[in-house]
Amino acid sequence: ADGRTLYFISERPGGLGGYDIWRTKRGEDGVWGRAENLRGVNTRANELAPFIHVNGTTLFFSSDGYANYGGYDLFRSELKSGRWQTPTNLG
Repeated sequence: ADGRTLYFISERPGGLGGYDIWRTKRGEDGVWGRAENLRGVNTRANELAPFIHVNGTTLFFSSDGYANYGGYDLFRSELKSGRWQTPTNLG
């Protein structure tokens, strides 16, 4: 949403398992920084389709790793004081 932060999906080493959501930030020099795993959001299963709200603190995504209604459900997590809150199922 801010044009300086990129949320993406990857099975790269260092993840929790399956597809994880990662985040990287672009510095003032235009170079993208090291990717960080969203550990408060990811599970050992798969997280897909991250979307960050224009407020920069609300993340929407799909997961089959949390209690759900079957398959991939939609979830929301809030970034508060630098930590992602436990995701809630959007039903």
